Parts: sequence; structure tokens; C-alpha cells
Amino acid sequence: MFETGWTTSGNDSIHLYNDPPSIRTIALVKDTTDIKSIKDARVYDASSRARTVHVNQIAVLQNNNGFYAAVKVLNIKVNGDGRENDELTFEYFIQTNGSPDFKV
Repeated sequence: MFETGWTTSGNDSIHLYNDPPSIRTIALVKDTTDIKSIKDARVYDASSRARTVHVNQIAVLQNNNGFYAAVKVLNIKVNGDGRENDELTFEYFIQTNGSPDFKV
């Protein structure tokens, strides 16, 4: 399971937290914008409780069972811009074999 916790930051970024009970770590991927090019999710800095993820940037999450998921933020719409609700659009890939390698 990968529960996520987010708070708004603006129209081009959003805060991601490792607070949900199923999440062990979160990290930002800074060297690619393509999930399938992540060779080892363990190399990214997962030392913080929160990360600010920008549009087209990827975050890697590890759950309490040791599995990894990669989440790429595609679009952010913030309530303060005259919208009734905040909206986050993302794509994700869960590595179901337990590997930190997303190259497929």
C-alpha cells in the first residue's frame, strides 16, 4: 500500500510527506523526468520528512514492506486561483517485484 500525504505549495509545486503510516521514506529524483529510467531508487536522498515536488518532477516512495513507487507530478491546480477545489494530477508506477529498479 502507498498512502500519500500532500499540501499545496503553488501552481508549479506541491509538498509531499512521509507521514502516512504505510510510507517509510520519500525522495526526489533530480536526474531524470522519466520513471522508466530510474535504475536504483535507493540512491536518492530520503532523509527528510517532506519534499517539494515540482511539475514534471518524480518522487520515489518506499513503503513499510520495502516496495518502491515512483510518482511523477503532471499538473497542479490550486483552490486560490478561483477554483473550488485543489487538484493534483500524477502518473505512478509501483515496482511490484520489490526491486528499486524501474527500468523496464
